Amino acid sequence: MSDRHQKILMLLVGLGVFLGCSGIIAKMVFLRIHETEGKAKQFIASRRTYRELKAARGKILDRNGKILAMDKLMIKVAVDPVFMREQSVSFEDTARILSEHLVQDSDTLNGLFEANSNRRYVPLTDFGNHITIDVADAIRTNKLKGVRLDEELVRFYTEGKTLSQLLGIVNAKQDGVYGIEQRYDKYLKSTPGLIQGERDARQKEIHPRRMVDLRPRRGSDVTLTIDQYTQYIVEKELIAAVEEQGALGGWAILQKVKTGEILAMVGCPSFDPLNFRFSADDTAKTDLFRNRCIGDSFEPGSIFKVAVIAAAFNEGLIQKDQIINCEHGTWHYGGRPLRDYHPYGELSVADVVKKSSNIGSAKIALMLGNSGLYNYLRAFGIGSKTGVELPGEELGLLYPVNKWTAISPTRIAMGHEVAVTALQMLNMMCAVGNNGRLMQPYIVSKVVDWRGVVISEGNPKQIGRPITAQTASLMCTLLARVTDQGGTGRSAALEGYRVAGKTGTAQKPIPGGYSSTLNISSFMGLVPAHAPELGMIVVLDSPKKQRTGGGSAAPVFKRAMQPLLKYYDVPPDQVQLASDNH
Repeated sequence: MSDRHQKILMLLVGLGVFLGCSGIIAKMVFLRIHETEGKAKQFIASRRTYRELKAARGKILDRNGKILAMDKLMIKVAVDPVFMREQSVSFEDTARILSEHLVQDSDTLNGLFEANSNRRYVPLTDFGNHITIDVADAIRTNKLKGVRLDEELVRFYTEGKTLSQLLGIVNAKQDGVYGIEQRYDKYLKSTPGLIQGERDARQKEIHPRRMVDLRPRRGSDVTLTIDQYTQYIVEKELIAAVEEQGALGGWAILQKVKTGEILAMVGCPSFDPLNFRFSADDTAKTDLFRNRCIGDSFEPGSIFKVAVIAAAFNEGLIQKDQIINCEHGTWHYGGRPLRDYHPYGELSVADVVKKSSNIGSAKIALMLGNSGLYNYLRAFGIGSKTGVELPGEELGLLYPVNKWTAISPTRIAMGHEVAVTALQMLNMMCAVGNNGRLMQPYIVSKVVDWRGVVISEGNPKQIGRPITAQTASLMCTLLARVTDQGGTGRSAALEGYRVAGKTGTAQKPIPGGYSSTLNISSFMGLVPAHAPELGMIVVLDSPKKQRTGGGSAAPVFKRAMQPLLKYYDVPPDQVQLASDNH
């Protein structure tokens, strides 16, 4: 090999070594730079702080501003059994100290720690048994290792079971479930805030380097038309009646006649809103959530006669002194017998109302014709939702005329072959007391946001006028006789006031017919009869002691309404309505 070729070869080898070393050095520099950048990013990330700021859910208040539902700052207690074992902390000693402040005893807590010894987080408190800040401070003095005390906003219902079906509840995710909590969830929900910034070596935030600072906003407040004292009175009397009568349950509503505002809405039995965690397939318990005032459709019985007779008066088909042959208690029509609870011969239309004759009411319904009867019932709101601002409202049931049989109008006249909610019936009755004007029932007065701005407001709204003022006045006069001596609603009579009312006793439908032992008993009334201001309906499910509406439901009306008339400053009657002699 010549010197020239040898030099070229050495030059190429040297160049290759140089390039190889340069690549290695470049790779090392590249890796070093990226490693430094990665560590720098990790360092920055370790000093970055994110903090979510929670805000309270909106309050629910009664018409007078009394708080019914609100968020309270409470403490949730939890333990870390794994950490406790690593630190050689005695389960038994920790359980003994915690049992002095919690609802669980020391043996229960110790067993819970042992059973979850491989878990990092074991909650000791849940719905209904969070602890207060004072109790948490007492626990902190013991400096227990592995015990966490976390702040949490907890929904609190000031009236307990009272109003529970109406208000609803909030679940663990802070979503409204049932009632007002569900229907107005989007308003009641709060908007969380966020802080993003940096911490120094002592883990303190460096305020000048804060990058995101979004303030939380509390939820909007919802004010109801409900009056807490009124709710208490109605509920107290309803519960007493359910217990006294051995009934399966009961429900009641009190409404302002002229405006449609709901002052009380009660269901019994109800549930504790702070102790509602049970299996979803436990029907007996989940039924407690249902607001039966709007969520239960039932055959109303004789209270339904109000709509039928008012329609006939409005059409000029009957007069109050007109005589109806009530067939001495049994009447055959369409091949089927129809009976009265007590046998009557001839009764005036006024006495058909007072004595609640099924036969008399059926004959009056036939005068209207099927289409006429159907159209009036629809005009009164039967078969339609009232539109009240609550979830779970039922339509009820009113079959179209083409599905009626020959005897349908005679059965509908006495509140069979039709299903209604209590609110539908009360709203119809209030239309009679309001000169024939059918109002939209409502339960929310206003919604006010975090700035104090009213974003929604409830106001009286007329949605129909099924009968004239003259017909309405006549019906109030006749219905006032129901609570006079000899009327079916005598036990609803009030001292100093005439009550325009109607009783109802309907057998409960069962497969193949109607029960001979179970029934729905009801009473609905207006006070004072000559110029009604308050309307109320009471319904009892299967009372055992007194099965009729006059014997079981009417006394509830009396006991609840008497103090409430004074509470609402309703003046006693000054007008003497028609007596039995007229």
